[in-house]
Amino acid sequence: LGDKEAKGQNLRGPYLRFEQGGKRMIMEPDGVRVVDWPWPVQSNSNGQPESNWHYSLLFTGDAIRVKGQILATAYWRREGEKVYANGLLSSKDNGHTWRYYSTIATAGDVLPPENWTQKGFEGPDETSMIRLAGGELMAVFRVGSGINWKLRRSYSSDDGRTWSKPEA
Repeated sequence: LGDKEAKGQNLRGPYLRFEQGGKRMIMEPDGVRVVDWPWPVQSNSNGQPESNWHYSLLFTGDAIRVKGQILATAYWRREGEKVYANGLLSSKDNGHTWRYYSTIATAGDVLPPENWTQKGFEGPDETSMIRLAGGELMAVFRVGSGINWKLRRSYSSDDGRTWSKPEA
């Protein structure tokens, strides 16, 4: 493994493409790559060889086309952290290669670090995004598990480059 691969900054995974309204699925085992991630991502060690460990960088939610690229929601845990942050990744080759684009929210945007141990707190994760009628992007996401954790939302008026402070 190269230095960035060993640190969880260049990652790869399967590419799944659904065609004909879902009647056909095509899988390319190493068809998706995340390259030049800005910081090491937390690995989830298991009984497999280290080269097959999963990393805490998860695509979830939605993807939209903006100015010749795809922006997709994702969430991640930086190496050594127990809480998530969420944001956007961008692809200019129809979803095969992805790069960091922006952060929507970090755990610190929701709670001060001394409160991160509250029961059920996870940090921003499981994000959905939509373009509103006025042109803004709105992202809605979870921050914890259980009925005590309200969803949060943030807005972007510059196609996802910057985001407002999350609100419940």
